[in-house]
Amino acid sequence: MVFGVFLAIFNPSYFDDVFTAEDGFLEWMNVVALVTIASVTFRRAVVFASTQSKGFVAVNLLFTLIFLFGAGEEISWGQRIFGWESGEYFLRYNAQLETNFHNMTVNGVKINQPVFGTGFALILLTYLLVLAPLYHRRQGVRRFFDRLGVPMPKLYQALGYFVIAIDVELVVRGFSDVLRAGELNEFLSCFWVLLNVAFPANKILNEAAERGGGPADASGVGSASARSGQSK
Repeated sequence: MVFGVFLAIFNPSYFDDVFTAEDGFLEWMNVVALVTIASVTFRRAVVFASTQSKGFVAVNLLFTLIFLFGAGEEISWGQRIFGWESGEYFLRYNAQLETNFHNMTVNGVKINQPVFGTGFALILLTYLLVLAPLYHRRQGVRRFFDRLGVPMPKLYQALGYFVIAIDVELVVRGFSDVLRAGELNEFLSCFWVLLNVAFPANKILNEAAERGGGPADASGVGSASARSGQSK
C-alpha cells in the first residue's frame, strides 16, 4: 500500500503504465486473491456439510460462487488467457470490447461504478458499520451469523477497510493525477477481504481450521459464540 501511494504521487506515469497496467501484476494478484477466498469458503461448505445446517452450507457455497464470479470477470472469463474474440453482443455493449459484465454499458454509460462500485461500497459500509458492531455486542446476532458461517471482521480488519479507502480516495486522488487509482483500491481490497474471510472473528470458523475441520455441531456454534462475546 505504501509503495503504491508513493508511486502514485512521485511517479504517476509508472503507476498508470506499469504498476496498475491492464493485465499487469496487480490484476493477476486480484485473481489469485479471489480464487483463494473461493477455495476457503468452498472448503468450509464441504467440511461442515454433515455437521452444520443447510443454511451454513448454502451461504458458503454462495460466497464461493460470488468470488469465482469476481475472478472470472477479472480474466474476462478466459478471454485474457486464450485470446478469443468477443461475441457481437459484447463488442456492441462492452466498453473494453471484452467478454465480461463489469465493463458493460447501458445507453452509453458504464455500469461498473453504479453497480459494482457504489453497490459494493454500500454493502461494505452496512457490513462494517451495522452488522459487525451488532455481531460483537449482541449474542443473538453473533449466534445467527455463526450458524450461517458468515465471516465477521475483527476490529483491525474493519479499520483496515477504512485505511485503504482513505489512502486511495483521499491521499492518492488528492495528491496525484493518476488515472488508475481504482486498480490500487481493488488490489488492496481483494487481499483485505481474503484476510477477513480466512481469519475472521468467528471463533467457530477459526477453531474448525485449527482442528482441521473437525465436527462442530449447533451447540459448538453456540458455545463458540458465547466465548466470543465474553472475550470482547
